[in-house]
Amino acid sequence: MKLVFVDSSRCAWGTEQHFVDLARGCHEGGHRVVAVVRAGSDVATLLARAGVEVRTTPFRGGADPRALFKVWQVVREIGADWLVTDHQKHYWALYALARLTGARLAVFRHMAWLRGWLSKVLFTRLVDRFFVVSDFALEQLARDGAPRRRLTRLYNPIDLQRFRPDTEQRARTRAALGLPHDAFLVGFVGRHELGKGVHTLRDALPTVMARDPRVHAVWVGHGPEWAATRAAIEASGFAERHRFVEWTHQPEQYYVACDCLVAPSVAVETFGRVVSEAQACGVPVIASTVGGLAEAFEPGHTGHVVPGGDSSSLAQSVLALVTDRPAHARMSEAGRRFVHRFELAGIAILFVSELSRAA
Repeated sequence: MKLVFVDSSRCAWGTEQHFVDLARGCHEGGHRVVAVVRAGSDVATLLARAGVEVRTTPFRGGADPRALFKVWQVVREIGADWLVTDHQKHYWALYALARLTGARLAVFRHMAWLRGWLSKVLFTRLVDRFFVVSDFALEQLARDGAPRRRLTRLYNPIDLQRFRPDTEQRARTRAALGLPHDAFLVGFVGRHELGKGVHTLRDALPTVMARDPRVHAVWVGHGPEWAATRAAIEASGFAERHRFVEWTHQPEQYYVACDCLVAPSVAVETFGRVVSEAQACGVPVIASTVGGLAEAFEPGHTGHVVPGGDSSSLAQSVLALVTDRPAHARMSEAGRRFVHRFELAGIAILFVSELSRAA
């Protein structure tokens, strides 16, 4: 199959990581994949590293004529069967281009809503394949008026060769962070904002650290709450037990260093990519179940559930993992088994199968 992936993003957050991984999975599955992306972007860099053929263009919005002309050239050059995009801003422009060239269009939606009646009701009926990344998103869109039979759930792909336990990397990262040998490291990875529940975690950790001197924390990510978290930690009396990493394109180095990952979101999550990645690295999770987060782990088996915004329950869940090492080990093994359903090659096969069925 011949596929043209299109994206105009500058940075590589969760949606863009999905785009890169899916393109890579299709490429490694033996399909012809060409990605048309913004020149100089993180997405272009990651795709090139993955071995995917990249064509760059100075994107200016979802319907930039120069970018669309580049896509048209690539479609004609390789005789593309499908156009693929992850962002709503490209939907209608690529739909028109697909109809002009005879290619088909597959789109993904990483949010649980669509803006506007035309996109929600009409576009979902017209497009050749409309994918969502969780059952929660599918049900939410269907309740909002999108035709259920036109929606296909396909989970985020996870590279289990990249995200896996690594004792040597664990030792290197923990040494670089300056942790004591017996430290129990609590990790947060993601956008540093209220919706992700950072305030809940920073309120819970002083209680945990007062109870057990082994508990340390690492915060990976940046955002609008960064300064507030730093200030709260400075005032907590436990500042020396916190580490901060503004961002990294290699979060696996920090997952493997952690003893648990916390995702205490209070805003609706469509899925929970960091939760699935952490489990792939053998790390038990503590997460709320808002939106589709509950589909990214197995509550009670691969991690603990906490109510969104409840710092007291979060503190107790962390302490439970610190003190019950047999349960910690069971959750670690169960999490690694659970995430095989998100394995990159398998998701790519399901994706291509859906495209073939549509064709």
